[in-house]
Order: sequence, then C-alpha cells, then structure tokens
Amino acid sequence: MRMNKEQQVLENRLIGDIYDATLAPERWPVVLQGISDLCGGEKNAFLSTDLLNPAANLLFFSGHSEEAGREYREGGFDVLEFEHTGGWMRRIGVGVPSSSDDFFGGPEGYAASGGRYVTDYLNRHGTYRQLIVALELAEFRFAGFGLSNGLDRPFTPDNVAMLGRMTPHMRRALQIHRQLRLVESDNASLYRILDRMSAGVLLLNASGAVAYGNDASARLLREHPALSVTRQEGLRAADFAENQQLQTLIRGALQTGQREGRGVPGGVIGLTSPLSASPLMLTIAPLSACGEYRDLARDQIAAVIFLSNPDAGHQLSARLLEASYRLTAREVELCQRFLNTPVLEAVAEEAGITLSTLRSYLKSIYEKTDCHSQAELMRLLMGLSVNFEHIA
Repeated sequence: MRMNKEQQVLENRLIGDIYDATLAPERWPVVLQGISDLCGGEKNAFLSTDLLNPAANLLFFSGHSEEAGREYREGGFDVLEFEHTGGWMRRIGVGVPSSSDDFFGGPEGYAASGGRYVTDYLNRHGTYRQLIVALELAEFRFAGFGLSNGLDRPFTPDNVAMLGRMTPHMRRALQIHRQLRLVESDNASLYRILDRMSAGVLLLNASGAVAYGNDASARLLREHPALSVTRQEGLRAADFAENQQLQTLIRGALQTGQREGRGVPGGVIGLTSPLSASPLMLTIAPLSACGEYRDLARDQIAAVIFLSNPDAGHQLSARLLEASYRLTAREVELCQRFLNTPVLEAVAEEAGITLSTLRSYLKSIYEKTDCHSQAELMRLLMGLSVNFEHIA
C-alpha cells in the first residue's frame, strides 16, 4: 500500500504513542482509537489476559455502547468470544490480521460459524464485519485486537495491510508492558523497577547516548563481545555491517520517540561475534518522556533497547512463583535450575545438595503446584517463563 507524506507522519506518531502506552496504560484508549481510525474501523476492542499475572491484564472498548460492554461481561459473551475468536486466531496464527469477510466468506458465513456470539451479540449491536489480529497465544496468555464495522463498511486490503504494519509494534509494546508489570512496585522509580528485570535494558537520551543501563545489561555487555559502549561513540556492534543496521534502527527509534522523521521506528536485530556461538538479541523501540515517570522527563529519554542472550536459557519470575504457588526462595531457585537442566543429578550438584534432599524439595513443589511428575512440572514452568521475546 502507498502512503502520502501526511499519512507516514501520522503512522510514525502513532507508533511512538503505542510504546508510550507501556508506561502509561491509561493512554491505551486514545492510542487504540488512533489505530482504529487509521485502519478503517468504526469500533474496536483490545484484550490482553494473563491468567498467572492478572496485574498485567488489559481490556479496552472504544465506540461500543455502555449497554454492549455490560452485556459482554455479564451475559457470558466474553466466554463465547474466547472460544469462537480463539479458534479462529489459532487457525490464522499470531501476528496475522484476518477479516471475517475473507475467512468466513461474508456476514452470513460469519453468523453461521459464530452462533449466539455473532447473532445475539455482535449483530444485535450493529457489528457484521470484523478485522482481528492475535497479538499473543499461549497456554496461560491471550491478547488480541479487533475492529468492528457494520454491513455497509467492509474492510479493504489496505485496512488489513495497515493493521499488519501496526501489529509488530503492538506485540512489542505488550512484551514491555508485561515485563514491567512483573517487577514494578508502588512508588518505585522507573530505574529501580528496571533493575529487577531479567532482560537487559538500556535507555537512550535524545542524542543517542546511554542514559541508563540495568544490572542485566551490564552483565550482557561484559559477557558478549558483539556489542560495546563507549563515551565517544555510544553503542557499537563489533561487525561493521551489523553496526550500520544497528545505527539505522537506533536513529529511527530516537526520531520516532521525539515524534520526528519518517524512518524505521526501531526493530529487532541479532548481533554476532566469532567469539560467541549465539547472537546477542536486541529489540529497539521509541520511548518519549512520559510525565508519569519523572526519571524519563529529567533525562530526556527517547528510546529503549532490550537485550538478551539465547544461551542464558529460560528465566522465571520469583515474585510470580511465590505469589501464585507460595514457593519459597529455595524452591524457586531449584525450579529455575530444573527448567534449564532437567536432570536431577545435575540440579542437585549445581545447588550443592544431595539427591534425596532435592527429591524432598520436589515433593513440596509438586504439592504446591498440583504437578505429579517431572514432565508436568516442566510443562508448567515452560508456560511460566518470562523471557523477553524479540518480535520481528
């Protein structure tokens, strides 16, 4: 799809707003309405549900009547939608926008497939066509964004393409939102919150200099030779071609964070080095000085970079395990070791305990998590991993 200069500026401004909403969730309704307008939607709904981290849940409606919203929650239509739309999205896949006209063959086919949810709820409230994208589909998590129109306004290929352009940014923003909700606490400064994250985080000011790096980022920069930081040059990749790509992504993110330019608003890159078997993964995103966090306004933060090393294995949130299953700190540590080294003898050796002591701990963990085998525990822990996902 072709866009004029004005549309490009509007798109980049909206992308910056998407990332700002990660720090200020109350901004989501305005941001979502902007996406809806850009993608040809009359009404929209945004849902993000994390069964094991409810503090990160989001639910916003725009353009829907109060009666429709109340009926959705109280009439059981939320469950019917989860079944119907979830099945539709699982067939399409994550990150791929799909219109009901294309998938079901039009309003009649949509009504026939959706049963009561479509005929008794959507149609009755004036919705006959939808354009939906799954932002996340996991055992304990689901997130999606949907646009709704009446009979006389079908979604065009350009509408689908535009939502596709917005989708990676919405998915990355959800990643950032969920990671922050896992570690934030009341009245804590943003920098103290970021220090608790398992992913590396670098904040860049308007000139591209590193204004802040959490403990995990310092460790990754020490251990991985693919990326370095200096006072004169800032961030620099070891490989020349990769460094050019990195600087382009950083420059675009900084411009978008300051609502300037029409370049690439950040992105994902893997930085390699002959001294390391796996790349250092980076997600670069715009971020403006939200007033909600005085740290950002003071330091004129314009972009954020998340770093992780695939070799580090899966990471668990101690806070999540302690709150959801009442595991002790020692039990959380053993779960973390077991997740990345599922051999009991090796776990016991790493933890400095005997095999019989480890089995005693596992018995307690099984009881608290309602697991009955190592395989069940492994499946549960895999679903609870909080690794930062780099979404291209």
